[in-house]
Amino acid sequence: MDLERQNWKDFLLEHYSQVNQHLRECDRNRNIILQVYFVIFIGMLSFAYSTTTDWLKIIVPVFLFVFGLFIAHYVTYARAWHCEYTRVAKAIHKSFLNTDLRLYNAAKQIKEEEEEKERGRYFNPRGTEFIIASVVWLSMTVEIFLFSYETLLQLPHSSLSSQFLAIISLIVMVGLLGFTIWRYKHHLDRRQDEFPDSWCILKDDRFKKAQEE
Repeated sequence: MDLERQNWKDFLLEHYSQVNQHLRECDRNRNIILQVYFVIFIGMLSFAYSTTTDWLKIIVPVFLFVFGLFIAHYVTYARAWHCEYTRVAKAIHKSFLNTDLRLYNAAKQIKEEEEEKERGRYFNPRGTEFIIASVVWLSMTVEIFLFSYETLLQLPHSSLSSQFLAIISLIVMVGLLGFTIWRYKHHLDRRQDEFPDSWCILKDDRFKKAQEE
């Protein structure tokens, strides 16, 4: 049993190392993808509005919006994995402090302690990652605003004033922003509720006998 217990300890330490590596890679990849997105966003909009070609002012925002959808999804999933990896690392540490090495039980304790103190929530509107996500959403709403405005402006025989078109586009913009934040919160809350039933948390039923020795 001592050998089995030692093997389990070694396994948890290796798992801890991998979780920390995944956490760093997740954050680094997110930052790289965001940098690429904003470079493309600024470059393509500057190009579209520096020409006199009207159709570019419609096509470019559409392309950027579709691209932004993928970025927004990635930012949401990256936030969920960031929180989950952090909780797993804490759970492994706690399982060693408890000396029983029961990772699943330690993960449940971590979740209960954080939620009791109202800390460690996946959806944190005051956090840095929410601000980063908000910048992505704002860029998408700008794209929708430009698309709506330019499309309505170029309709044949349109008698609508430019101010009224801007108001309609602004309403669409605000509606999209609210829906995006709701989807972001909904996904993070669901992932938080599912924890610790995650592939990152290994259930240790096979190790019960060794733990009880």
